[in-house]
Amino acid sequence: MKQIVFHRRAVKDRRQVPSAILQRIDAALAEYARGPEQARNVRKLKGQDALRLRVGDWRVIFRDGGDEIIVQRIAHRREAYR
Repeated sequence: MKQIVFHRRAVKDRRQVPSAILQRIDAALAEYARGPEQARNVRKLKGQDALRLRVGDWRVIFRDGGDEIIVQRIAHRREAYR
């Protein structure tokens, strides 16, 4: 299983996310960490070396660095790609 590491910006973003959504995000990240081939709603971002995980209206922008997942941003879909 891969280790999940949160960038400083992602830690700040987590404080803004409602707790029910945060539980769903944590579960989806854990599922991806167990096996990327089993994860749903994960796509590569165009023009970037990052992936996005969709959890309802929320997006998690992250990088898969081999043994760890580096979460860079957690945001609502209207703000995630700015």
